[in-house]
Amino acid sequence: MSSKDYQDIILFKEIKKGNSIAFKTLFDKYYEFLCHFSTTIQGDGSLSEEVVSDVFVKLWINREKTEIYSNLKSYLYQSTRNQTISYLRKQKNNHVGLESDELFLAEFTSAPDYELLEADAESSVNNILLKIPKKSRTVFMMHRLNNLKYKEIADLLGMSIKTVEKHMTTSIKILATLKMV
Repeated sequence: MSSKDYQDIILFKEIKKGNSIAFKTLFDKYYEFLCHFSTTIQGDGSLSEEVVSDVFVKLWINREKTEIYSNLKSYLYQSTRNQTISYLRKQKNNHVGLESDELFLAEFTSAPDYELLEADAESSVNNILLKIPKKSRTVFMMHRLNNLKYKEIADLLGMSIKTVEKHMTTSIKILATLKMV
């Protein structure tokens, strides 16, 4: 077992005890890698952030029941893969049984011009979000996109509720200056 694997196992043992600092350390260590991995599977960066956030939330919620004996990194990648596939299945099933008006809309939204506009809008949103400092952006996205409460975010990231509030205020101020809120 490599020293990195051993460090991960120690981290996970601390997480099982409810150590939010260990959880934040693990989150910071793997979040971006797992987002990139999910994006390579399904091609949508914003969806991958949601997928990976869900993987970490489930890990925290089920920490006492979850057993990992050897390689935490493999467990996280496998969980991300499974969660990504699950999201893709849900999206596919949501398109089954569309009414005729919805079919017209589906045809319109699959047009090349629409895809170009959608890609441009997504790029603009990502560029705007990149203007927010990383930690504030993470807190903002967890709250606004994943609908987590400040207390849940504080617990998951190992910070106080006041710090979460400060990060949200920072994010909103930046977006307000850009007239995006």
